[in-house]
Amino acid sequence: MMRRSLTSLLVAALFCGCSSSPNPPADGRVPDRSRDLGPGHDLGPDAAVPDARPPEASLPDSRPGDIVLPPPALQTVVNAILLPTKDSEYARDYDGSGPKNRLGAINSILTAAGLTSMNFQQNIDYMVNNGLFLLLFEVLGQSIVDEPAAMLRYTEGQDLDFPPNPADNFSGSEQFGLMPGTSSLILSATVTAGKLKAGPGTLMAPIPIGVAPIIVQLKKAEVHADLSATPLSAMTNGRLYGAIDWNDVDQKIIPAMAIEVDATYKSSSTPASVRDLIRNMFDLNHDGHITADELRKNGLLSLLLAADVDTDGDKTPDAMSAGMGFTAVKCSIK
Repeated sequence: MMRRSLTSLLVAALFCGCSSSPNPPADGRVPDRSRDLGPGHDLGPDAAVPDARPPEASLPDSRPGDIVLPPPALQTVVNAILLPTKDSEYARDYDGSGPKNRLGAINSILTAAGLTSMNFQQNIDYMVNNGLFLLLFEVLGQSIVDEPAAMLRYTEGQDLDFPPNPADNFSGSEQFGLMPGTSSLILSATVTAGKLKAGPGTLMAPIPIGVAPIIVQLKKAEVHADLSATPLSAMTNGRLYGAIDWNDVDQKIIPAMAIEVDATYKSSSTPASVRDLIRNMFDLNHDGHITADELRKNGLLSLLLAADVDTDGDKTPDAMSAGMGFTAVKCSIK
């Protein structure tokens, strides 16, 4: 299978986050211990905007002591990402044109085309279970039962075990740090009868393609989940919705994909059947190289990679829908 599937790359765009504090009591309510938000980490030169926080959170640039956040009510690490198998699964109506999920369409069309060797769910499971991609979510507020003014903080985490030991990552009590060079991002949220609804918001999120992540913009992003004080079921029925800005799909994701597909094409460890498939699908000029333009010109890929969400109200799609499920277990964040 390819070193990185398209779906694996898009999945990472929907995540990035959390921050530190001790675990909450068993009843899900914590004492009023507000914390300051210090300056965030630089997202890197690819970031399209200087402030990655969504407008809905109304958090201006700050110095320590300027902004006081609600106390942490729950800290979690994502232990499973569930990819859609059809366009109606984890679908969302972003612009009034009806529920959609291009990510699910990608999976269903590739399966129908017989490209079952690209096992996207298996790739994602491997990344999560081996600690290659740790996603941390922190619910900020007084309660995980009812909190009308909650916030959701999220970032990419780092295993603090030395050497890293993924075997205990999802024990319900593991401690994590923040991945160096990443920022904690925030969505405004509500919790009603234990049900979290965060967003919508505009986020800058990293996609780990190749040796360094690229930064993409995720519009109309939302996170929904059922919350619990039980460590191993802290977040269930999780749903992640968002629309990847089309410029980022075309100018960042597709070129990065081309590099990975080209490397797979040229690798001696790639099965001959996969190399033949890549050659027939993408090597249009038969020069032994795969370029971004060749990916763009591929009929199947142009069908799969298409803008389908209008984010600015001009009736023209300018982003690509992406939705999936998740679960998370309790953790602590240093």
